[in-house]
Amino acid sequence: MLKRFKFSFVLTILVSIAITLFVSLGFWQLDRADEKQFIADSIQNRNLLETINLNLANQTLDEQMAFRNVVAEGVLLHQDFFFLDNKLNKGRPGYHIIVPMKLKATNQYVLIDQGWVYQGKDRRVLPKISINSNDVIVHGKLKRPSVPPIKLDQEQTGKLQLFINIEQLQEKLGYTLLPLIIMQSPDDDFGFKRKEIKFNNK
Repeated sequence: MLKRFKFSFVLTILVSIAITLFVSLGFWQLDRADEKQFIADSIQNRNLLETINLNLANQTLDEQMAFRNVVAEGVLLHQDFFFLDNKLNKGRPGYHIIVPMKLKATNQYVLIDQGWVYQGKDRRVLPKISINSNDVIVHGKLKRPSVPPIKLDQEQTGKLQLFINIEQLQEKLGYTLLPLIIMQSPDDDFGFKRKEIKFNNK
């Protein structure tokens, strides 16, 4: 009788914990859904705003400008590009190609996400790519750099990067970067594989 009581008591506790966990997860999913809807609404509203021209004198960026349409003219610094790791395209592993641009007629630099390339069969060998080094005009949308889910203090080195750390990149490259990056439009006729620009909350 005592064993049955203990078993029932433990079972009740476990069920209570499970219910609490599922309820918490339910609210978390609702919060994520609300956040995603907010982002979608923000994109739609900001699409109606005037396109930001980064070549205008004294143009500055802040996080409130995320999701805005943008145009920028300048030179892509192909020697400073890097691969952003862990990017899937239709289930295939690959990288996004991130290239700094020196903005024309200014002393400012901005990162351009030029799109996706396939990883290849051997992950130990990075793909060979070609980047336009002429004066180009890039169209796209502004986006906050992706950050890791936990704070990582270790410095990223080499051409393969797990995330975009603006402060570390500035120290490595030797010039100041604008705080937002440009997701290049698929309508531009240069760069790499791109699709309609959609954002998530990562």
